[in-house]
Amino acid sequence: MPDFAVPSGPRFEFRLLGPMGVFRDGVSIPLGPAKQRALLTGLLLDSGKPVSTDRLVALLWDEYPPASAMANIRTYTTRLRAVLADPGGVRGSRLVRRPPGYLVAALPTEVDLVEFVALANRGRRALAAGRSATAVEHLGRAMALWRGTVAAEGVVRGESLAARLIALDELRVATLVDLVAARLGVGEHVTLVPELRAAVSEHPLHERLWGQLMVALYRSGDAQGALAAFTQARRVITDRLGIEPGQELVRLQRAVLDRDPTLHGQCPEPPGARIPEQRAAPVPHELPATVVGFVGRGHELARIERAVTRGRAPVVVVIHGPGGVGKSALAVQAAHRMAERFPGGQLYVNLSEGALPAAEALARFLRSLGVPSREVPVALGEAAVRYRSLTSGRRLLVVLDNVSEGYPVEPLLPASPTCAALLTSRGPVPLLSGATRVPTPVLTPADATALLAGGCGPARLAAEPGAVARLAVLCGHLPLALRIAGARLAARPDWTVGDLVDELGDDARRLDGLTLGTLSVRESLRVDYEALLGSPHGPLDGRLFRLVALLRLPAVSPELAAVLVGVNRSQAAAGLERLVGAQLLVRTSRDGYRMPDLVRLYGLERAEAEESRATRTVAVRRALWYLVGSAEYLI
Repeated sequence: MPDFAVPSGPRFEFRLLGPMGVFRDGVSIPLGPAKQRALLTGLLLDSGKPVSTDRLVALLWDEYPPASAMANIRTYTTRLRAVLADPGGVRGSRLVRRPPGYLVAALPTEVDLVEFVALANRGRRALAAGRSATAVEHLGRAMALWRGTVAAEGVVRGESLAARLIALDELRVATLVDLVAARLGVGEHVTLVPELRAAVSEHPLHERLWGQLMVALYRSGDAQGALAAFTQARRVITDRLGIEPGQELVRLQRAVLDRDPTLHGQCPEPPGARIPEQRAAPVPHELPATVVGFVGRGHELARIERAVTRGRAPVVVVIHGPGGVGKSALAVQAAHRMAERFPGGQLYVNLSEGALPAAEALARFLRSLGVPSREVPVALGEAAVRYRSLTSGRRLLVVLDNVSEGYPVEPLLPASPTCAALLTSRGPVPLLSGATRVPTPVLTPADATALLAGGCGPARLAAEPGAVARLAVLCGHLPLALRIAGARLAARPDWTVGDLVDELGDDARRLDGLTLGTLSVRESLRVDYEALLGSPHGPLDGRLFRLVALLRLPAVSPELAAVLVGVNRSQAAAGLERLVGAQLLVRTSRDGYRMPDLVRLYGLERAEAEESRATRTVAVRRALWYLVGSAEYLI
């Protein structure tokens, strides 16, 4: 029996299992400053027992209490005594002075921690006695008392108090494991699978939870899923701890491989039998290596990670921008940073490889997920159904690189809420409803300099800051152009930065100078241009692009474009917008459009190759007469 009497009067609830709080007759009580809340937490951890003032000092300040510690304790307890008293002032307070310290006078049913421990102990005893249904009742009620996953959430804690609360968090997990064991004992394996997937995601190093997931999957008829769970567990454990899984988990894998009948019992103890020639379902890790010297993009990376973390799954993120701006590098960088969140694997496909059909891309994914080639469906719809089945409940990240306009990406997107997909595209892919779109602009001057330094070394650039800034401008701050320029400088140690600036400063030679092996700004722009020509308005849009490139103006209006090409204003305005969508123009205002320098140089090449001299001359004269007339009107 406790050595205190609980005052009659208001009913109190003292909560530690989740956000810490105290309720009086169902109404939350303000508990004051952080140290005061921490002191009450320390008292509730030993509810019904006196806690010495020395122990309270240690819980609040660890080894370095201030000189005023004892005085502070007296202040905190005085305030708490008032807070925990009957508001009418008739009855006593729930905070009681008991040498050598203080205690909280509360009934066991008023402190969620005390009730939790009692229920968990009853459930554990029932489980040990083989009474699974009774164990489920008691352990389920115990876990229902938790309103979060962290004990005393919101309480500022030092080392001593943190150690006590961490032990309580560990007790919660142990009780969860016992509850799962009891539910497996009463045949709830199907309903347990999604809950266990969430549990191993929250506690990825807890081998017993992984084992229970394997058993639940196996009993649900998904032996392949059970083996995939073992593969995931092994990868996480070896990656984070550098050790192999324990023998219990290994024996369980062998039992699944052998289809051991004891796995259908309540407490499977598979024998150490020979492992048959059967392999676990693979966990694909197909991401390309990150780009060496990746710089900047902090804002874009943060947006992608926020979308994946906070979005309502399945999450789809579209990374879009002009050719050569580094969309693929950004997607791969983001995918590597988030890979640990997707233990089910990471799939990658470059859809520009030979204009890869969706059916072939999907077949690659199915083979990566363990489907034998002979079993991969030929029909796209049937393959998509198989893909959705294999990815259901699996924490999988899919990267679809270089999605072209109109490409049927939907069959390649996992439908499970545990998955996410990153797409790169020159356009924003407007038909994907609910997707987060992350535009990728050219680099800032500082990031452009950093990218150049990664190619040829910072010491080389430090001697010519003015030339470096000019070189970045000549490259349009475009990552592809900057990488080529940096590589060319690295290959010619006898050059100064000014030498390369002089070469690229000649408009007629610049695109030639921004070509190195398979890297080419001209080739990147050719892809956009040919896609433009292949569109329904290709003839008009191609001519508009070529003729606008002839003008060296900071901006072009729809009226000027209409005069230049010989169409009406609405046709010209629609064409300009399509050029923006093709990443060949940049909108500067509601009616203003600018052509980036590198794009203009490519447009000049196409104009000289595809438009006669007479056509070019007439178009420029029309534009000049329009500009002169506009100027006179303004005067």
